[in-house]
Amino acid sequence: ALLKDHKPVLCVLGIGENGHIAFNEPPEPGETSSAESFAALPTRVLSLARETRTINSVTVGGGIEVVPRRCVTVGMKEILASRKLRFYCNRPWQSAVVRRVLHGPITPACPASLLRLHRDAVLTVADYVAQPPEIRLR
Repeated sequence: ALLKDHKPVLCVLGIGENGHIAFNEPPEPGETSSAESFAALPTRVLSLARETRTINSVTVGGGIEVVPRRCVTVGMKEILASRKLRFYCNRPWQSAVVRRVLHGPITPACPASLLRLHRDAVLTVADYVAQPPEIRLR
């Protein structure tokens, strides 16, 4: 929804395995970006990271070849301009990335960490995602 000033009122998002939000992927190895320049990225067409294509292949029967390589994504600029941000994490594999989002540095290497700069961002996490990891040999 938009108000008179054309700012989105609410943006509802999930967090990807590598910390992306709305397919705003972290910079590739060797590329650098400041948090400020990353936060200013507009809506655009981009290439999906291999990790993102791999995790999305699970939803289409495991075939990465059917997952598109390119996408259109809402930019960080538009996301962060929203008056309210609501993030939902309900996948078991999100437990590690949630810890990076909340406790790691605020960096484009984990785009969702930028939600910590927003004045009205809420992260809702399923109980099983919030559980401490069980680190052991299997």
